[in-house]
Amino acid sequence: SVDQRAHLGALLAKYLQQARKGTSPTGRLSVMGNRVQSFDPTHRINDRDYMGWMDFGRRSAEEYEYSS
Repeated sequence: SVDQRAHLGALLAKYLQQARKGTSPTGRLSVMGNRVQSFDPTHRINDRDYMGWMDFGRRSAEEYEYSS
């Protein structure tokens, strides 16, 4: 779980760096606006929907194999 969060954080940081590079190469205000708008919702969506879904699927598959 800790490794997954660290991995997610690394991916998110990389994504945000690329997004900031692409959308606003100059201008501190637009960089801050992009960070404020995209960071929190992106983190929540990745953490709750994508990672939660993958983690749940893998765990339930493992538990099913072990229990049967």
